[in-house]
Amino acid sequence: MRYLILGNGVAGTYAAKAIREVDEQGEITIISREPYPFYFRPRLPDLLAGEITPAEIEVFKSEWYPERKISLILNETIIKINPTAKNVETKSDVYSYDKLLIALGGRSQLPPIAGLDGDGVFTLHDVDDALRLNELCEKYKKVVLIGGGLLGLEAGFGLIKLGAQVKVVEFFDRLLPRQMDKEGADLLQLRLEKLGFEFRIGAATQSVAGQLGDKKLQIKDSDGLSGQLVLVSAGIRANIEIPQTTGIECGRGVVVNSRMETSLADIYAAGDVAEFEGRVYGLWPAGMAQGRVAGLNMAGGDETYQGTSPSNTLKVAGIDLASWGQIADFTEPVTEYKKVDSEKMTYAKIFLRDGIIKGGIFLGERKLACRIEQLLKKETKVRGFEEKLLDESFDYTALK
Repeated sequence: MRYLILGNGVAGTYAAKAIREVDEQGEITIISREPYPFYFRPRLPDLLAGEITPAEIEVFKSEWYPERKISLILNETIIKINPTAKNVETKSDVYSYDKLLIALGGRSQLPPIAGLDGDGVFTLHDVDDALRLNELCEKYKKVVLIGGGLLGLEAGFGLIKLGAQVKVVEFFDRLLPRQMDKEGADLLQLRLEKLGFEFRIGAATQSVAGQLGDKKLQIKDSDGLSGQLVLVSAGIRANIEIPQTTGIECGRGVVVNSRMETSLADIYAAGDVAEFEGRVYGLWPAGMAQGRVAGLNMAGGDETYQGTSPSNTLKVAGIDLASWGQIADFTEPVTEYKKVDSEKMTYAKIFLRDGIIKGGIFLGERKLACRIEQLLKKETKVRGFEEKLLDESFDYTALK
């Protein structure tokens, strides 16, 4: 059996690993556009900051592949997938397959802002991006960051560690709108400002002009901003351009079923390029799970993927943050309880209905967040104890 995997990210690598667990003889080939073995992408901000080297974020070293009889082809450009002939054309060769996995991942999405294709505008999505930005920040210390989401803030913190001045332009009325309410986000913003961030919240960038070293941003209904370079962090877009040419069903990503099969026989998809039940996850745990399911099924198994629950336990610039369950857009009344420590700049809020916790938001309250998460997951009845749940001295065994 010939297994061909397009992409050496988390999905492609864990698919190869799963295949080899059940098929010791099949030929496994992985093709990657990058020149590096599989690495831990979430640590790119640390690489940007110069705190680690590319070798230190490699998950599986180069020797891991030959030890498992996996052929890894790096720095190769994929040109075309031919489903009828069952082969893939690259710049330098043609590779035949019996089973194919599309794990081409995604790329940084650029919002529809005039001038983002100009000189001095960057994204942070791979090792080369991080190394390039690290080099540029030796000279250019004034950075405008478009996007106040998690990835953007982590990248911004990496730049601050390099001595850069970072001004964040965020379209929404608060930072991290999916994880935080307005009050919690305002407190997070204060903490980040103490680390050196500057913010323009609720600001819409209309255009970017100028060259590297002299960038100008026009902001709607506001004064403009200037910087020496611009970093854009506005989400990920699936790399579906090549799959689309094959006739495979695509939406926002390559559409797959619970077995990670596409609409064409013997072709699977997983990771940031895959769309499952209308969703492109863009999450490391989802890519790992999808890759494993795809690999096992390519090797003759019968595994199913049931989706991935997003983990909202995060660190933003070293600050603990967590949110679970529903925290907004309630269709039925809920009761809110909160605890704010303005001195420590910590924040906790929970939402309850009929004596059951429905959601929670926590900033810098790691121990409390863990306790509340367990109550939420188990749908523990807390009626009569609602006002005590956020008290550090509360004995949680009283709820058993």
